[in-house]
Amino acid sequence: SLQPAFNVGGNPVGIFVLLSMLSTSFVAHYNAPKFYSELKDKSVKKFTTLTGLSFGISATIFSIIMIAGFTTFGGASQGLILNNYASADKLSTIARIATLLTIIFGYPFTFVPARDSLIELMGWKATQKDKDVLSLGMIATITGIACVLRNLGLVASLSGALLGSLVIYIFPASAFVNGVKNGMIPNKDGALDSEVGACKAITKVGYALALVGVTVTFVKTFAPHLLK
Repeated sequence: SLQPAFNVGGNPVGIFVLLSMLSTSFVAHYNAPKFYSELKDKSVKKFTTLTGLSFGISATIFSIIMIAGFTTFGGASQGLILNNYASADKLSTIARIATLLTIIFGYPFTFVPARDSLIELMGWKATQKDKDVLSLGMIATITGIACVLRNLGLVASLSGALLGSLVIYIFPASAFVNGVKNGMIPNKDGALDSEVGACKAITKVGYALALVGVTVTFVKTFAPHLLK
């Protein structure tokens, strides 16, 4: 009677919610140029090797945590698995503190590119003071939203379905296709035609994953009876 219940609801479409969440694990493309420029004795081969190792280690860690959490709590697993543990649990408290530190020290890696991209998108010639004011405003807004939201799983799945699909599949592939089309990327004798075709296919997959991921997430959260 103390064993966790699995496959609650019995509907396999929930896999799309999982795929959306997994997308957030690897949304780091916007930092790639910065990481490459700061790499000692940089080369494409070295950067590729480090990227592969980083993604492999990250995938292993995420998989272990996901499997451990789900096998422990089954269908009762919450969006933030630490919420399943008692507040008096010492190990879970340590994990919460570690999560807090990870968010605090990892936040600049996502916030600064977002702020700078917004400034560039709006065509502003911002001074350091302007950047500081904008940073405070963005942080206040984001913090306010975070204080209201309670379902971290919803946030992770939606951001993964939308932002993950855009950053991972749609934007890079579309940029390559347009670069070849506009002549910014040389395509001598059609040598890149196969890659262009592959990128077009990847773009379509990205749109499909975004649409299905968002739809299933909303239905599963606000109208779960439709999936039964």
